[in-house]
Amino acid sequence: MKKKIVLISLAIALVAILAVGGSLAYFMDTDDVTNVFTVGSVDIEQNEEFVQESQLLPVVGTDPTKADDNYIQKKVTVENKGKNGAYVQTLVAVPACLDNAGVLKLWDTNASANGWTKLDGDANVNGVQPLHTATIDNMLYNVYVYRYNTVLTAGSETAACLEYVYIAPETDLNVYEDANGVKTAYFVMNGTEITEFDATGKLNIYVATQGVQDRGFSDANEALDTAFTTIPW
Repeated sequence: MKKKIVLISLAIALVAILAVGGSLAYFMDTDDVTNVFTVGSVDIEQNEEFVQESQLLPVVGTDPTKADDNYIQKKVTVENKGKNGAYVQTLVAVPACLDNAGVLKLWDTNASANGWTKLDGDANVNGVQPLHTATIDNMLYNVYVYRYNTVLTAGSETAACLEYVYIAPETDLNVYEDANGVKTAYFVMNGTEITEFDATGKLNIYVATQGVQDRGFSDANEALDTAFTTIPW
């Protein structure tokens, strides 16, 4: 008898379980996790100390800090305004005809000491080798690349890669006037006229700076060679 009761009790319990299972949905839950990322960025600023429309005259001394020696200050530095480290390089474009003839010169003697490397190219120009050429406003320019050797950390600023520009003391000027009174001037170096450049016009020097994230790269060369395969002009 006890066995029967037990069996009946078990049967009732089983029916109850089946009844519950048939009338209710399964207990379920879903736990969603949102992965939040912030997008990193590179924010660099090129700073220049330069007075527009500065007048270039052949230098008369060897001290660039003396105003009477005719060196024109063009101090170029780079500041990291962002929150991430960056590798940077500054490109300086000068008229090729004046550069090749030795008329126009860049004073960058402290670049190496200031943490920059001036990259070399193939053509030897006055002992300095431009890495690229570019045509800007129908004139050929030599483009020099100054590469900062280490990471420019957030909030920091480089020392100058370029400090002055000047015209060589051997430079002369010839001025011609046509029948209509229109004047044209050409620089002369060692008796040779630099006819590609009209000295009555504006002499432009172009400067641009490029920057790329430091993370993921082993050094400045790898980072900048990977990120920038062309020049800005």
